[in-house]
This record gives sequence, C-alpha cells and structure tokens, in this order.
Amino acid sequence: MTHMRIALIVLLAAFFVLPSCKSKRMTVAEPPPPVQEVVEEPRPEPEVIAEIPARTERFTFERPEEQTGHEFFVIVGSYSMIENANRARTILTNQGFTPIILKSETGMNRVCVNSYTSESEARVRVHQIRTNYPEYHDAWLLIRQR
Repeated sequence: MTHMRIALIVLLAAFFVLPSCKSKRMTVAEPPPPVQEVVEEPRPEPEVIAEIPARTERFTFERPEEQTGHEFFVIVGSYSMIENANRARTILTNQGFTPIILKSETGMNRVCVNSYTSESEARVRVHQIRTNYPEYHDAWLLIRQR
C-alpha cells in the first residue's frame, strides 16, 4: 500500500506542478479585435460653377442647319483659321462628340461640343470634359449675347 500511496502522491504532485512549468513560447491566443467598419464621410461634390471660365459674345453658326435656341455652349477649341476648326471638328467627331462651329463677331471659330438652356448644366458638362478629357483641360463656357 505504500507504493500505491507514493504513486498517488507523485501523480498528484505532477498534476499540480507541471501546469505551472509552461514554456514561455506557448501563449494563449487572444481573440481578434472586433472588426470596425470604416465608413468614409461622403465627399461634397466639387463646386464647378465658380471655377469654369465663361465669356459672353455674339456669334453665328457656321452651318445654319446646326442652329439651336440654346444660350450656353461648351467650347473646346477656338481657331482664327476655319481649316483648323474643321480639323478639330473631325477629331472630336472621331471621339464620339457632335461638334459644331460658331463664328464669333471677333472672327474666331469656336468649336462647340454641347449646348444647353441651363447654365448650371453647361458648367457641369465643361467640368466633366475638363476632368475626363485631359486634352480639353481648357474647355470653357460661351454665353450667347443677343
């Protein structure tokens, strides 16, 4: 019976002593931190009204059939020579635009890609063209003077 007592004492000692001798390399895994959803603040739309240059002038349509009653015209090119304006028209047509040429009273040939009855819509379109077509970064707004 003594052997049994000794074995029982050794077993109990091992039970209590061994767990306290853990290796330093063994660590208890901590639960991952709760997932925090990152919510971006909505960005305000850029103010396009103030940054778009505009000019008011009288003009005529190079082709009378292209005439519109609109007051606001998106201009992407301005040329003193009609040949250059026509070349720009061809390039713009190949890019999917429907350009028209306006002859200003100062003798310039303005290449227009859109026209509107609303100034705010026209300004937004100028901004879109400046943003999406770097080659037309200097697009501007022509306002018809009656």
